[in-house]
Parts: sequence; C-alpha cells; structure tokens
Amino acid sequence: YQRRVRGWSIACYIVTREQDNNRMTFRSSLLLFCFLSLFVALSSADRASVFSQYQNCVVFGRSVQTYFAWTFNATHLRGAASASSSYGWLSVAFAYQPAMIGADYIVATRNPSTGATTIKDYFSDSKRPCTGSSSGVMGTCPVEVASGRTATTLVSAENVNNQYTFEFTRPRVVGDAWHVSFTNTNITNIFMLSAFGEYDGEEYIGKHLTPSPYTTDTAVLATNPGLSACVPPTTTVPTPAPSLLFNIKSYNFTYAIRDFITVGWNLTGNNTVSFGVQMSSRGWIGFGFSKDNSGSMVPGEAFISNNGESAGRYNLNNYDGAVLQSGLPDADFLTVNGVSQYRFRRSLSDILTSGTADPTKLITIYAFSTSNTVVSRHSESDSGSLQINLLTGEIVSIDDKKLIKAHGWLMWIGWGVLVPLAAAIARFMKKTIGVWWFRLHIILMLLALAVIIAGFGIIVNESREHFETSHARLGLATFILAMIQPIVGFIADRMFDPNRDKTPFFPDILHWIFGWSALVMALVNIWLGIDLYDSPQVIWILWGIHFALMTLILIVWAVVNQVVSEK
Repeated sequence: YQRRVRGWSIACYIVTREQDNNRMTFRSSLLLFCFLSLFVALSSADRASVFSQYQNCVVFGRSVQTYFAWTFNATHLRGAASASSSYGWLSVAFAYQPAMIGADYIVATRNPSTGATTIKDYFSDSKRPCTGSSSGVMGTCPVEVASGRTATTLVSAENVNNQYTFEFTRPRVVGDAWHVSFTNTNITNIFMLSAFGEYDGEEYIGKHLTPSPYTTDTAVLATNPGLSACVPPTTTVPTPAPSLLFNIKSYNFTYAIRDFITVGWNLTGNNTVSFGVQMSSRGWIGFGFSKDNSGSMVPGEAFISNNGESAGRYNLNNYDGAVLQSGLPDADFLTVNGVSQYRFRRSLSDILTSGTADPTKLITIYAFSTSNTVVSRHSESDSGSLQINLLTGEIVSIDDKKLIKAHGWLMWIGWGVLVPLAAAIARFMKKTIGVWWFRLHIILMLLALAVIIAGFGIIVNESREHFETSHARLGLATFILAMIQPIVGFIADRMFDPNRDKTPFFPDILHWIFGWSALVMALVNIWLGIDLYDSPQVIWILWGIHFALMTLILIVWAVVNQVVSEK
C-alpha cells in the first residue's frame, strides 16, 4: 500500500515535469493524473493489502465477524479493525480480565449520513451511560472526560463493499489509569475483545453486540498463522441493507404513543385512511380500531407486527385470544436496524361493526410489549385508546381504565381507612367509650363491607384477567375472609357471656384472627395492585405516606392504651 502511494507521487511529479519540458497539454496531464488517482483509490480499497502488512490477526464472533490485525514496534501499537458497515460503531478493547468492565476500548464511530469517522478511547467501570468527570469515570465514558485527551490516533478509515475498516496507532504505554500498558512482561496476558453497535449520535456505547473475547498468547504474537483466512471479505459485494418502508414524518399527521412508538396517517378524498406505524424497539406492536367505537379492545380489529418478522390482521372477539385473518389488506411490513414498520389502508365504512366511522372522532386502540417478541398478553399500562380527528390531527386519550381506578380507590378507602379504624376501636377503646365501641365498630365495618363488595364487583366485571395474577388471587382470598368475618362476629355477639372466665377460641378468638389476617392480606394486596397497574409515582408516595401514618397511629394508640390500662 505504501509502495503504491509512493509510486503515485513519483508519477505525478513526472507528469508535472513532462508538462514543463515537452509542453504537454494541460488536458493530457490532467487525464493521466486522474487515472493514476483512480488506480490508487481502488488499490487502497483492497483490505487484503491493508491487513497483510500486519504481523498478527484474529477473527471475533461467528455469525457476525469482526477482524483485528496488529503489529507492535518498540514504542507503538498499530492496528486495523474491520466489520460490516451495517453497524455504526466498531471497537477493539484490551483488558487484564475478559470482561467489559475495566476494559480499555478504542472506538471508531462512523456517521452514516456524512461517512465521517471519529476515534476515541473509552473506559468502562459499569454498564451504564457516562456520568463521569475529571474526578473519575462513572459508566462507559470517553477517556477524554477524565484525562482530557485521546491517546489513539486515526490513520485511515474506509467503507468499501459494505465492509468498514479503520486503522489506528497508539503508544504502547500511555501512563495513566485508563489505558492498558503493552509491556514486554505482560503482553502475553492481555485479553482482546471486540464490540459493535448501531450509530445513535451519542457518546454511550453500552448497547452493543459483542463477539467472544480472544486471548493473546506467545504463538499469535510471535508468528502469523493463517493470516490469509483472517482477511475480511472484499471481493463479493453484499446485498445492500433494505431501507425503511417509509419516512414516518411524510404522513400529514403523526402522534407519538411512546417515545419509541409513532403512528402517522393520511385521509384521502374517498374516505380511505392510510396508517403507518413505527416502533424503534424490540418487541411487538398492535394498532387498530374499537369496532363498537367505545374505546374497548373487545370487540376490535388490530394490525399487529411481531418485531417486523411477521404481521397480520386480527379480530379481537374476547380477551383470551385474537383470531388471525387472511393477511393484511393493502399492507406491508419490515424491520431494519431495530426499527419495525408496517402500513395499511382501511375504508371508514369498514372499520365499525355497523355504520361509517366519523373521521373527526375515530376511536383507535393500541397495545405493545418490549419484553416479548412473540405476541402475548400485555400489561394494562402498555395499551390504550385514542380518539383521532383525521382531518385536524387532534388527539384525545380515552381513559378506558376508569373502573379499574374506581376499584383501587374503593379498596383503599375500605381496607386502608374504615377497617383499620373499626379494628382499632374494638381493640383499644372498650374501656374508654363504653358500649359505643361496639356500635362504632359495627357501623364502620358495615360501611367497609359495602365499599369492599362494590370494589370487588367492579374489578370482576371489568378485568380481563380473572384471578390469574398474585394480586387477583390474594384479593379473592381476602374477600372470602371479609365475607366470613361478619358471620363469625354475629355469632360472637350472640354467644357473649359477661360471666365467662376466659375468652373462647370460637367464635371470639377466631373472629379476631380472621379480622387481623384479612387486614394484613388486604394491605399487602394494595401494594401488589399499585404495582400491577404501573401506577404513577405519586400514587406510590401517597400510599407510602398513608401506610406509614396508619402504622404509627396504631402503635401509639396501643402504647397509650397499655399505659392507661396499667394505671
């Protein structure tokens, strides 16, 4: 490669001299100059010649391979790395242990828009974005954050036949805590790793694909076994990666359901609406219509893409399953570099079970999952309904969880306020307010029972998951105890004997056990319910404050009651 460059320089010099001495035309000189320039450019693209100048070479990975060749001289390490240019950044790392944490990374980032390459040294002390400063590295950070400089120098970078290659040089010993030192004594004990990932324009390289680490040894460093097999492929031009189906911003209107899910639409004059759905995350996404225009998913119709690997139109007849229809009408789908897209068309007259959908109040439904690529049951928070004005782009989020929220608040009031108060009165105020303790206890318990029954009835009627979760099963057991408890209490009142010597196990002690057990189970279940429905943080804070105050009041009440009793 260097000989070719020198030859090109000599040829250019000769052309210039010949122009002066023999009065060659400028056009002839320029033609020869361009020809030689093209020859050098094509020759320099031959990665085999680049890699053949190095003494050592390894291949990382299996299905997706990265290549690294290197040579040491007395003061510097010189290397070249190569991988498919489908990825935006490529790195080679050195470490004293075969792990990302603590590794010394050389990272070349290629901007897919401009083709420009930047090279930086990275250091990682945890698998999280960089939060470091000059006082120390925290996360996966460019070393310049801590030291103010990058020790590695970019020599060349080129993207040929969808194969991206960069060359670099760096001192064998940098002399700081962020770089591995390649001394003659430790050079055989250094691990090499490689990683690559998609370009996102950020300084964080934590989300990546990593081939298996490779350990250097004396044989590899001293000899050059199988170097030809290590040369990256350059002779076959791979099929270019497909482009996205569409630019989501090309639609007349767009709406971001989440920061990684966007839907766009156009309405044509013949009352046909074209939708495009884009999800820049692993998982599945479904978007469709509420057939009765209520906002409910049942009955409904949804177009679902499974991580871009398959897609289909589904009829949602019940919450236990969806029926796949024959294909997507006027639709297609694709996944490119982690972005899933699909598009479809629908006539407004075909959306509803009966009648024509109102373009100013079209009720749409959506659901998704980022934890499963196979279409499966989703959480309540990963779904919703939208009322879309197709003409103006106005969006109204439909709260289809009002009844679920009502269930939560009713259980909060019943088990979190009324039952604890009624139990505390029965436990601590018999001697203080006389017979009124019993009357207040009965009144509060009857109110609590009415509230609890209402909350239980709402969720049984509304929920699509009948007793399939820990929250639902514990709630059912608690509700059964709540229904038995008044009966046991009534028996205890009827069997009460003021002249008895001790409290009988049945029904009095059993009534006490059932009551406090149901209360504890209910309080635990409220925590489970808040978590199940992914409640906002303010609900967690409010319930935490409420629970803490309630516990504190009961403890203080018990202590005061004990002191008064002893006096």
